Amino acid sequence: KLLTQTCWQIAVPCRAHSPCAAGRIAGRSREMENSYALLQQLKQKLSAFRQGDRSSNEFLVQFQNESSVWQMCAEVLSAGPLTDADGQFLQVFCSQCLSAVARNLLARFPSEAERHGFRIKVESLLSTHLPPRGQAAVWRQLCLSLVCADLWLGSWSPTTAVGAAESLPAAVLRELLSLAPELLFCDRALPLGDIRLWQAAAGTLLQACGPVFAYLLGNASSSAMAADALQVVANWLRATRLSFEWLEGADEASPLRELAKQGSRLIALAEVAPAEAAEVAQQLARWVRCDKELLPLLRPLLDRLLPLAAAPDGPLPQLLPLLADLAADRWPRAAVGREPEVSALINMQMTADAALAFVRANGSEGGDASAADSALAVWHTLARTALFGTEDWE
Repeated sequence: KLLTQTCWQIAVPCRAHSPCAAGRIAGRSREMENSYALLQQLKQKLSAFRQGDRSSNEFLVQFQNESSVWQMCAEVLSAGPLTDADGQFLQVFCSQCLSAVARNLLARFPSEAERHGFRIKVESLLSTHLPPRGQAAVWRQLCLSLVCADLWLGSWSPTTAVGAAESLPAAVLRELLSLAPELLFCDRALPLGDIRLWQAAAGTLLQACGPVFAYLLGNASSSAMAADALQVVANWLRATRLSFEWLEGADEASPLRELAKQGSRLIALAEVAPAEAAEVAQQLARWVRCDKELLPLLRPLLDRLLPLAAAPDGPLPQLLPLLADLAADRWPRAAVGREPEVSALINMQMTADAALAFVRANGSEGGDASAADSALAVWHTLARTALFGTEDWE
């Protein structure tokens, strides 16, 4: 395809009569030939890497760090999903190159026009590689590229993604919604250094809680989808809670009110996917203040989840970090009894029974010593918090 484009340019009669045009055509022809040669070398190195030749790794790392190769990667992906093993591996690598570019968008593209051009191209490529034909490894990297570009450009809009639910596969939409909460508080994944971009993303995160929670919890029609949806909700709650640091005067209870609108659906999904529901409960337990708004969310989740610590086949492992967080704040506060709204959040007997169930399950001879230490640490945390008070969450 590259050689065909070159031949077409050389064949244009009106340009061929001009010496300057001929020079430009010759330069373009050499550029195309160099690109073709580099692409062939990339294919050879990737094929060798697939066969176990790790000496190709240095070339592949250098290739990813080159600022000018993203157009070649985009061209490879523009062909649509390939079916042969080498072609699929090539497209996965090219999609990874694009996500590496997107994570450092400002450093790779000096002008705003170039950044927007990159973003438009990535969106086009994503539409070409959607499931079921597209490889998951490719479209996930393209989702990552798109979200990173939007965050750098200050144009990230989850409500727009939710609005496109009819045209996007559910798995892709969940991926798009899950990425920003994971990226915003991980400098290694996205070195977003501009505080204005942080604030813009944090504000968007807070404003989008309503439509995002409604979509995630209202469209989980299987146990697998329920688990995925609850995991995204947990990540979203964590990121929203941490984003308050960037939003002076924000209403910290608003995400809880939006989630409460989906309360019955949340509890229903907790029955289907208790491990992920425990992670949602853990994020709610870490919420500072807002005890009144937490009551219709946290208490029903705890009442359904904590009995699983005494399940016949062993305690649900995800309950242990939840119990540790309860022991570090609301459990001892409820025990003191000076805050009626906090006391209403916790069933003291059920919570203590769940924590004891972990000790019994792991404290016997032949039990997991590490798990036993973690179970005992819950009680140590409870005692320490009762003596010295609560600490700020990270």
